[in-house]
Parts: sequence; structure tokens; C-alpha cells
Amino acid sequence: MKRKQSLVLAVPLLLSLVTTGCNTTNCEVKYANSQIGVILGKKDKVSEATINNKTITPYNTYSKNIKLKYETYHVDERYDNRIIINDSCDLSLETSSVSADTFYAVEKELLGLNIVDGQIKVKFKAGQDETGVGLDTFYIRNVILVVDDVEIWSKEYTKANYINEKIGIGEIDINSDMRFGMVPERTFTFNVDESVLDAKGYILEESLLKEENINVTVKNKDYQFANLRASYNINLSKNEVIDSDKTIEITTKNVKESKYYLDGVEVNLPLKLTASCWSKGKHSLTVLLLDETGKEFNETYDFELKDSGEPISNTTHITYLNGVASSLPTQIKDLGKQVSDENEIVTPFSETPYINFEITNNPTGNVVWKGKANRNRVAFMQMYNYVTSKFETVSTTRVESSDNEVVLAYNYSNQNDYIKDGKSIVRVSSSLVQKDYSNPDALFQHLSDVQYIVQKSAVQGDSVLGREAKKALTSMSDYVVAKQPDYAWISGDLTQKTVEEQEWIDVMDMLVEPILGGNVPLGVSSGNHDVGGLNAQNPNGSNGLDDVLKYEYFNKYVGESKFSKYDYYKGSFEDNRSHYDVINVLGKEFLFLHLGWGSSIYGVHVSSKDINWAKQVLQANTDKTVVISTHDYLSSTGTLSATGIYVYEQLV
Repeated sequence: MKRKQSLVLAVPLLLSLVTTGCNTTNCEVKYANSQIGVILGKKDKVSEATINNKTITPYNTYSKNIKLKYETYHVDERYDNRIIINDSCDLSLETSSVSADTFYAVEKELLGLNIVDGQIKVKFKAGQDETGVGLDTFYIRNVILVVDDVEIWSKEYTKANYINEKIGIGEIDINSDMRFGMVPERTFTFNVDESVLDAKGYILEESLLKEENINVTVKNKDYQFANLRASYNINLSKNEVIDSDKTIEITTKNVKESKYYLDGVEVNLPLKLTASCWSKGKHSLTVLLLDETGKEFNETYDFELKDSGEPISNTTHITYLNGVASSLPTQIKDLGKQVSDENEIVTPFSETPYINFEITNNPTGNVVWKGKANRNRVAFMQMYNYVTSKFETVSTTRVESSDNEVVLAYNYSNQNDYIKDGKSIVRVSSSLVQKDYSNPDALFQHLSDVQYIVQKSAVQGDSVLGREAKKALTSMSDYVVAKQPDYAWISGDLTQKTVEEQEWIDVMDMLVEPILGGNVPLGVSSGNHDVGGLNAQNPNGSNGLDDVLKYEYFNKYVGESKFSKYDYYKGSFEDNRSHYDVINVLGKEFLFLHLGWGSSIYGVHVSSKDINWAKQVLQANTDKTVVISTHDYLSSTGTLSATGIYVYEQLV
């Protein structure tokens, strides 16, 4: 399993050096933003040097640090977007801590050594998310290099033509009528006046940083600098099969920060593995290190714990069940509600389900948990460390099937930090840290906001654009039918203009009817474009209240009469303005509650009358897992919108 992790970077711009015989006005090592470089002398004074036994050719450069300034908009942190300097230095493109929907300014300090004979190239590159499907789509503007307090614009994007101009980066041809000019990457070339260059220098590639020191020879003079690049040794081989007791240990050098993840769950090293009491099967350990120069190291070691028979545990303990939680508690003040029959425990639905155990007697030191968890999650066991006052993960296992029993096991004999007054605290939880959804146990398909494609289909007719729009709608319905999901739904904006009946005809003929005809359960709710929440329909646009909304075409084409013949369709409010479906998936009942577009409060786009109806539905179905679908719930930054807050407070 590959998993992208991140560390909080605190990058030193210039660190103290250990040198022998070095006149720092002639020879000096620089560190910044994961790079290591050497100033070898004054401009035009050095033609050749040797670094760690390799002869290199230095170039004219700038001895001080420089700044890269830019503004970004709509950068999504879930994507691995990058900034690449001179095709060699690879840096992350940060997201805003305030809002993704506002241009915000960023400054990056770089080594002046990146200026090679008066030129530096900076590439902004859109990245993929962990699913590997598609690139991020965002904008940048006002990309400037600052050298010696002078602002320099690139030759491709000059100040005269591009000041405050949005420059698109990302997936090509996404919604081309709305977001044109997207490309996966853009390069900015900055030319620095030769009069500013004051040194000869060289940035060291990784092959020159294998030794303990950086040895430099310039004009027959030898210099030695401490190499602050991180190094480590771990007593674990890739694809190792472990069949006897082993403690995974690591030693590091020049490491400023370290994190370790077992199957995606953070653990501490050293980690004790006991053959008679471990979670057998395949695992992966990810090592994340940040060195003193700001460089990250990310290495994953796959290994296997050999099957050595079922682990045995015979403890005296108390079991506690907890309520819904958004995160795991860090302390043990409230273990939860004591339960008598632990064999029938089912944790509540939440982001972090967990069970606590208080062990009062355990002569072997073995602790074993057997149970089930949802596919694509990692189940893990933690023990409370009374010395550090923290829970520590001691065992993990990847959940390959929701039906199979998983085993978590650990032996904590001779580990007194986990014992106090003869008692130990153990908890079991699971986390969604795997990203492989290629073969899920159950499948849902969600569509929304197809209105622009539908409009092109209806308006352009048999033109090239009209045919392409029809092809897009057909491709969507073909995809859904081919996947045969347990349930599909469209959460609004089936059409662009409420009163254009041809749009309704097209979306029904090419999307809704084919999905229903493909034996896929389907639910539909309305968006503002479907029911007149538009400036063209009323003075308040999307904030128009219930009395100005137009549900006639919505009721005609996707009203109750369209769905009432299906067994999963259980009831509606005002002819499918809001409705609910019940789907049985893997023996569990899911209630999909669709709240249509409406408003009894200005700026809130679900009406109180729909909420009151929904409350009655939920009160009559307390035994089901509920999924609420509405056209307005989250803002583009992932926070609750005004409507989302209202729905959350009233229903969620």
C-alpha cells in the first residue's frame, strides 16, 4: 500500500557549518528548501572544482537567498500539486489556510544558487489525488522572482500583459466553455541581469550527498563541510517474511522530525512483534523523515508476518462501548458504558468507531481481539502508555472483506509503561486509510450539475457541439449502468433553464430513463436551475422563497408518478419535491433522504416544510442508516454552507 503522508516543514534558511580551512568569503555551503549548494568563489574566478571526488563545472550565480512570489486560487489539498525549480528541485504547492476560493499570496525562499548563468526556470504542475483519476484544476497569477529586492517577471508572462491575470493549470478541456486554457503545467523563465550575479556556485545532486561530509577542492585548496542530509538504518528488509520474534528498530542521523505508519496508522518505533501473538499476513511500514535541510524522505517497506497458529489470550477484563465520535479521545477519563456481552457489540456509525477494554489480569501479556470491520479500512489496536499519557498503536490489520473475521494481537509482557496498579487499557478502532476502491463490497454512484451539458444538447441540436453533449450524457448513463451500483442518485441541476422543456426531454431520454432501464435504483432531487431559483425567474435569484419557485416541469418529468412503481421508492412530499428511498445493501438498510430545493428563510435553500416532513420520516425509521442528499450543503472549501448549517442543526 502506498500512502502519501505529510510533515510540517520548518525549513532553516542557513545553518551553521562545520568547516576546516574554509574562508567563507570564497567557499561556503548553503541550505534552503531541501537543497544543498556550494558557493565556490567569486563570479568568473572559478572554472572547475571537485565535490566528493566528482569534477564539476560551476556557473555564475547569486550568493544570497532569493524569493519566489505568487498567488494561487482554488488549489485542492487532496491533490499532489508541485513546483519544480530547474527540473530538479521538487516542492509542494501549498493550499490556503483561509479559503480555497480567494487568491492568496505565497512566498518561498530559495537558494540564489538556482540562478544558473543568469536564468532560473520555475514550473507549476497540477497533480493527481490518491485515486490517480484526473488532475487538480486551479489558477495562479502574478508569479514574480525577487532578487536583491528587485522584482522580475518571467519572459512568458510579463507584467505588461499578465498582471492580475488568471493563469489556468490542470485538466485539459474541463468544462471548456467555463474554464478554458487549462494545461497540466506551465513554465516561467526568469532572466537575471548579469550585473547582479556575484559568485560561482553549484547545487549538489543527491549522488554527491552519500558521504558523511561534503569535501570540496577549489584551486588546490581543500574544504570540508558537515553533510546535513538525513540518513537512517532500519532492521527491516523490503518484502521480508518474519517468522520469529522481532523488534523493528531504526537509527537516524540529521533527522529533525520523524513519523512511522503501519498499514497507514501512525506507530512508534521500536515496535515489538511476538510470533505467538501478532496479526498475521501482509503489512507495510512507511518511514517519513524530515532532515535539517527541509528534505523529506518517504520509504515504504512491505513485509509479512508468518502464520504461527491462532494467538491465545486469557484475560480478565471489562468492556466499554462508546458513542459517536469525530476523533479518538487522547485520555482515559471516560472509558464509556460498561457492557456485559462483548460478543454482540456493534459500534455506532461514526468517523472513528472504537471499543475500550480495561484489563485487570493478564498473566501471559497476550491481548487478542477478534471481530469484523468494513472493507477498505484498517483495524488497529492501541494500548495506553501511562508514562507518556498517550495511546500507542501496537497492532494493525488491513480489512480485505467485510465478511471475514480480523485478528489484532500483541504481547506486552515486560513493558511496564502499559501497566499501572495491575491494570492496562486497550482500545480497538478502525480508520479509512486505504484508497483502493477498485473492488468494493458495495457501490453507490452520485451525479450532479449536468445542466451545462444538457443545455448544449437541447440548444445546439445536431451541431458538432450538440452531438458532443448528447454523447457525454449517453456516456454517463452507460457508465452507471455498466457499474450496476446498489444505488445511484442525481442531486440537482438536471437542467439549466427551468422553463426550457427540451432540456427536460433530453436529460430524461439520455440520462434518467437509461439508468432506470438498466435496472439501477435511482433517486432524483432538485437544484435551483430545475425549479426557478434563478435571476431570470425571480428578483432574488437562487434566494427566492418557496412562493416563486416553479416545480411544474420537475413534477411532470421526475415526479412521484415516475418512481412510484419501484419497490425502493417509499414516499414523497409534494409530488417528489422531497422523497426517500430504502436500499438493502449487504444485509443493511440504507435510507436515502432527498431534500429538494426550496426556501422559507432567505439564503437557506432547504425549506422548513421539507425539514418538517423529513423529521417524520426519520422518526419512523430509526433502525436505518440515513444518507441525506441536497443540492446545497457544503461550500467549495468543505465547510458547511448556510443551508448546510440549517440542515445539520435540524436533522443531522
